[in-house]
Amino acid sequence: IKHVSADTWATLQNACENMTKTKEFAFLNGSKAAIAYFVLQHLPTTIQDLNFTGCKLNMMCASELSYKLEHANSLTKLDITNTQLAGSDFVAVLQGLKICPTIKHLKLCGAKLDRPGVITLSECLRLTRTLQILDLSNCELDTEMSKLLANAIADNRSLMKLVLKNTKVTLEGKNVISHTKFVQLKVIGLE
Repeated sequence: IKHVSADTWATLQNACENMTKTKEFAFLNGSKAAIAYFVLQHLPTTIQDLNFTGCKLNMMCASELSYKLEHANSLTKLDITNTQLAGSDFVAVLQGLKICPTIKHLKLCGAKLDRPGVITLSECLRLTRTLQILDLSNCELDTEMSKLLANAIADNRSLMKLVLKNTKVTLEGKNVISHTKFVQLKVIGLE
């Protein structure tokens, strides 16, 4: 896409705003962050399952996702797998997760999480009372990140499944996660 006409923007806005009966919305492999941002801005808050897998997202998109999470009245699943978000972008997204009253399933597969991102994710895990599934497949977690997550998960009472398929975790990190006493949590993919 090299140019989007005003008519196309108007049609896209109208289409998004009229999705009030849509429960699941997927916008996959979008290569233009501006379009993903525009779509995010105009989606109704009634969507339950939001999937932006493979889209090129930027800080504006991350801020809009945070807003959607913060003001959600029915959003239960967010999938931002392989979205090219990195570092502080995740801090922005996760700020909304802290007070999201409805989220149950969060997929961050392939996320380029850094220390601030993991610290914010840990804060979210301590605060959220609805998140049941966290998918960090294909991520990289060093020992300190693993300790932060394990401590936060131990304080969480809603998380039931942590998915770490193909996640690169240090040996010490694996030991920390596997030896932490999780009451109801099932850890998948930690070999």
